[in-house]
Amino acid sequence: MTAEENRPAPVMRCRMRFERRGGAAGPSHLEQIKELRALVSGSGLEYYGSRGAGDGAPRMAFGPAAGAGHESLCEYADAWFARLYPEEALRSAFSAGARGLALAALRRVPLLFPSIEASASVARFELTFSSAPPEAERRLAEFMAAAEFIAEREKKGEKVRYDLRPAVVSLAWDTPAVRLSAALRLRAGGRAEVLAAALFGPEAPAFTVLRTGLYWEDSSGELREIL
Repeated sequence: MTAEENRPAPVMRCRMRFERRGGAAGPSHLEQIKELRALVSGSGLEYYGSRGAGDGAPRMAFGPAAGAGHESLCEYADAWFARLYPEEALRSAFSAGARGLALAALRRVPLLFPSIEASASVARFELTFSSAPPEAERRLAEFMAAAEFIAEREKKGEKVRYDLRPAVVSLAWDTPAVRLSAALRLRAGGRAEVLAAALFGPEAPAFTVLRTGLYWEDSSGELREIL
């Protein structure tokens, strides 16, 4: 029997949701993963590590990356542990958060629970514009009524044209706040910047992006929050 096969199995899994602020000044996704691993390994808890309880790199899994420069209310991380802890002890250990990340929610989940990456199929975004795009409400209504809407995005350094319409679950325009709210299917190519360019073209005013939630979509089309 190898050392890996002889190593005890994890006994607990914890799912955490963090808020990420700071926009372009915030950590990249890879930096964020390093920060979260350091948070778990330095917590003083017996995490499930690559070399045993509390030893080596923590076993962790992460949610889909927010776009570069985006703020987010839903940065997810799962961590496995070699012993059971009450949720209060976990909150105390992780309440300080990490660079650019503040702990917003935490709960224990089953060891064999589906991964965040596999579960998260829809994200909600808020795009706040510096000024009102021309005819915003009309353009949103026309987009939602269309059977097809060809857009363009960059993939591996090349421009790719695709139908954006299946990626958009819902759109709403808030005139006083100059804000677009959108629910987008991630695996269908839903991207906040692509949507803004498709709706408003090159004349779109500058905008910021906040990812407000990650969801899985049930068989009836209802959106269920990851945590």
